[in-house]
Amino acid sequence: MKKILAMLGAALLPLSATPAASATGMTTTEVRNLQVMSWNMCGVERWNCQEQGTAQQKIDVVKYHVEKNYVQAALLQEICKNDADTLLTTLNGVSPGWKMSFQPYRWSYTNGTTKLSACKTDADGNDIEPGNVAGTAIVVKAGLANPTAYNLPQPRNAVYPPFHCATATWWDVRLCNAHVVTPPKPTETRPDLRKEQIAEIKRIATSFPKVVLGGDFNTPAPDTLKASEAPVPATTVETDAGTADIWGEGLYGRGPGTPGLLECDQEGTARTGRPTYDGTTKKLDYLFSNQERRWCAVADSAYSDHHVLIKSMAVTVPVG
Repeated sequence: MKKILAMLGAALLPLSATPAASATGMTTTEVRNLQVMSWNMCGVERWNCQEQGTAQQKIDVVKYHVEKNYVQAALLQEICKNDADTLLTTLNGVSPGWKMSFQPYRWSYTNGTTKLSACKTDADGNDIEPGNVAGTAIVVKAGLANPTAYNLPQPRNAVYPPFHCATATWWDVRLCNAHVVTPPKPTETRPDLRKEQIAEIKRIATSFPKVVLGGDFNTPAPDTLKASEAPVPATTVETDAGTADIWGEGLYGRGPGTPGLLECDQEGTARTGRPTYDGTTKKLDYLFSNQERRWCAVADSAYSDHHVLIKSMAVTVPVG
């Protein structure tokens, strides 16, 4: 794994809870540090991830950031269920108290029916490891509650990624993990549902008083190039719609005090950030929140085509 590209070194030290006293001298709130990591692990080999390292190497990347960068929650995309279970065991070996919410990807047929996406299949497409399905995971230390999957506009003849949220109870923050559907290729007749999915994700995520929303949005940042102008790999083609139109309004904020959520890597009012996808100048991965940002890190890895994002926040919680 390559070293972190950018990090505020002094801010790596854990932030102690800072009590705030009421007029009577009783503690009513305190500030708790929260580091959240988002990463598309490229952990399903049959999804063009054969050259992206082993499952154990990917697990070790997460473990590294937990141990070295004090990550307390991770939003992971493209991970197999068996590997997610191994990751959970590994993290509890580092320190106890880790919990997980897992939701599977599905293949959506023309008639709207779906089937679970297997991680490993034979030459005929048959599942050879029943139960080991591809999915996304929310892993949290110090309490996880109310895991909930939400329906998004459903594609046809395409992978239907999950969208789910769970509460990190120590901070009373809702964590939401998104993987927005890919845009259609030139040979496909299905519509581009990214705009509709992002609008529904916004509606759900912004309904929570305290929220962290992360994941792979398969869409460049709105204040960069138009989607049709952004460099893309040979296997993916963006539509001609500009990214600002795909994002809509009310999710991607334009800085502190503006409507929407602040993204991990944006500066000032610009809705941009460093690239997160190998071989391109595109930012596809995001961490949004309405909590105070302390620092943001973008970390490269030899074991995925997506970079790791880590956002540190100061969360005020009631106590006593």
